[in-house]
Amino acid sequence: MWGSCAGFGASVLRRPAVRVGTQPEDRVSVGNPKLMTLLAILRRIRANEPINFYQLAKMRDGAYLTVYKYFKFCVKQGLLELAEYDEARGSKKYVLSEKGLALLRIFEGG
Repeated sequence: MWGSCAGFGASVLRRPAVRVGTQPEDRVSVGNPKLMTLLAILRRIRANEPINFYQLAKMRDGAYLTVYKYFKFCVKQGLLELAEYDEARGSKKYVLSEKGLALLRIFEGG
């Protein structure tokens, strides 16, 4: 569908309007890459707890930005809880909370 972009006079490709939640990527499924990444990170935390951010990032081949986003999301959503805090170093180690464990159980079928 080609149309004119107001004010620019150039033809642009317009995408048809879509209702929210109607696209396949809007549905939560086990095939969702973001969900798969979250579950992989939660599994890695469970297997190595207590763990800090840097240890987890190192296990994920130094993907610091990705790990940071997911780690921050997990803490904000209550999926992780603080297990150890070293004041001298400012180091925080986390474990899965009951909510995080419940989420893993749901997707692991147990």
